[in-house]
Amino acid sequence: MRTECVVEFIERLKKAGWSVRSNDSIPNALPATVPWFDELHQQFVRQVASCESGGGAVWLLGLDDYAQADGEGWDFLQRQISEAAGLDDPELLSEIRSFWRDHLPIAISAVGDYAYYAISRAGTVVFAVAPELEHTTQVAGSYSAFVQLFSTEVERGAGPLLDRLGVDLKSPHDLD
Repeated sequence: MRTECVVEFIERLKKAGWSVRSNDSIPNALPATVPWFDELHQQFVRQVASCESGGGAVWLLGLDDYAQADGEGWDFLQRQISEAAGLDDPELLSEIRSFWRDHLPIAISAVGDYAYYAISRAGTVVFAVAPELEHTTQVAGSYSAFVQLFSTEVERGAGPLLDRLGVDLKSPHDLD
C-alpha cells in the first residue's frame, strides 16, 4: 500500500463524516519517543493531525495524539493501567511497560468501556477492550490490511472493526 492509498483512506473517512484535520507541520517531524512499527502508519500520521468520529469519542490517532506528553495522547491507556495498578507492585508495572513497548495504539474509543486497535511489534493489528486491555485479539495481519478493511467498512457504513469501537456512521453524533 502506497501513499495514494493513505490519501484515499483519509478521503473516505472525511466523506463518511469523520472530522479529519490535516497536519500543517513539517511532514517528517514524528515524535522520537513513539515506537514506530509500520511505515504506512507513519505516512498516515504525517498527513493527519487529528481524526475523530462520534463527537470525539472515537479517534484514529494522528500527529497531535503522538506528540502529546500528557492528557489523552497515544500512551493514555498505558498511563491509565499503570495508575490503576499503583506503584506498590514494581513487577506488575514492569509487565505493563513491556506490553506497551510492543503495542502502538492507532485507534481509541471511549464509547462505553475503553477499546483500542494497536500495531504490535510483530506488525499485526490487534484489538482489546477494558477491563482487559492487555488481552488482545488479532484483527489484521498488517496495518495495510487493517486500513483496507477499515476503509471498506467506512465506505459501507458498518462492519465489525467499526462496531468494536462503537462507531455508528449512520448517526455519528448519536452514540449509545
